[in-house]
Amino acid sequence: MSLQVVSFSTYRTGGFWRGSDHDAHKFIEAIKDRPVNGYARILVRGLWHRFDNTNRHSVVLWFAQLAADYLEANHAAAPTLLVPVPGSKVDVHFAGMSRVSLLAHAVANELHDGTLVRDVLRWREPMLSAHEKSGTRNPDELFHNLLVTENLEKANVTLVDDVMTSGGHLQACAAKLRESGATVQMALVAGRADGEWPDDAFAVRTEDIGDYEPF
Repeated sequence: MSLQVVSFSTYRTGGFWRGSDHDAHKFIEAIKDRPVNGYARILVRGLWHRFDNTNRHSVVLWFAQLAADYLEANHAAAPTLLVPVPGSKVDVHFAGMSRVSLLAHAVANELHDGTLVRDVLRWREPMLSAHEKSGTRNPDELFHNLLVTENLEKANVTLVDDVMTSGGHLQACAAKLRESGATVQMALVAGRADGEWPDDAFAVRTEDIGDYEPF
């Protein structure tokens, strides 16, 4: 079973950037709660929204609205579980709500159909950040360092993450949840890192990534 990944922006990882590429990059910086240089614009539900450091937290709601609109238009409204992909600091000793968990709760709040969030994935040992500290994106290494903290047998799960680069984290999380008895067919991510030049940096992008088979 492959995993369908739905992204709501695409940002270039190199080369020449257009204005919309800068907007998409700043959108992801804000999604990660990082400072935004200058300002950017995003179109949500027919309205243009401008954001900068003073209101960058609003991107959480806008991502949730984009994700909820996509799900309602393309998938049955039956309740599901949203499971956040754990960030590098979300190990067994982590307490509180992670940034990605905040994104998942925002999506659930927009759906109004009984969708719940279960923040059940943790790293056994702390991880290095793949982006900032050259941590691994190898799904096998990631899988064996993951654990599921609740019983999700027979649950219908959708993963939520801020960004997909190689897909290794999503593959590992899907495999670990399936091992626990859950069904995982989809992931929602705010942004897709890509070396290619997207026609529209904020077009909804769907792609299937191959399964990781634990060994």
